[in-house]
Amino acid sequence: EELDRVVEPIDLRQAMREHPQQPCVFELQLGNAGQHADAEIALLKRLPVIVAHESELKDTGSYVTREVLGVALLILRQSDGSVAAFHNMCRHRGGRVEQAAAGSKRVFMCQYHGWAYNSEGGNLRHVPYEESFGAIDRSCNGLKRFTTHVRHGFILVELSSPPGRSIAEYFGP
Repeated sequence: EELDRVVEPIDLRQAMREHPQQPCVFELQLGNAGQHADAEIALLKRLPVIVAHESELKDTGSYVTREVLGVALLILRQSDGSVAAFHNMCRHRGGRVEQAAAGSKRVFMCQYHGWAYNSEGGNLRHVPYEESFGAIDRSCNGLKRFTTHVRHGFILVELSSPPGRSIAEYFGP
């Protein structure tokens, strides 16, 4: 017990990233924990996950960003009062379209090549030098949308497709 108070615990995954030349030492200590963690994440992705609270999205266009189970999310208040969640990733090269933790915007733009998306529906709005790309089907190049629900003020997102259980099955009527 005294040793636990003096010695700071280490994150073995971080240590493995920082010292890749010694993987066998860390693997012995980590054991099957990595496989178990991956299985737990896969399980959680099949369930509705609470990602925010409605009070964080007061006005139309207000947003929060979250990293949930390894998925970058952009959660927005829509003009009809509903909440939508999108993959916070540009469809062109995979850069994040919003870096800030929260704010209010009508347009989100990838910093790499300037592809812009509407906050309303996540539709592709603008592609700089579009003529150099050839025909771009805007209908399939918007931000990827996740099924989103609001229950008792909590915003829940279904990260898997198809979802493992519906919200009604999960929480009841």
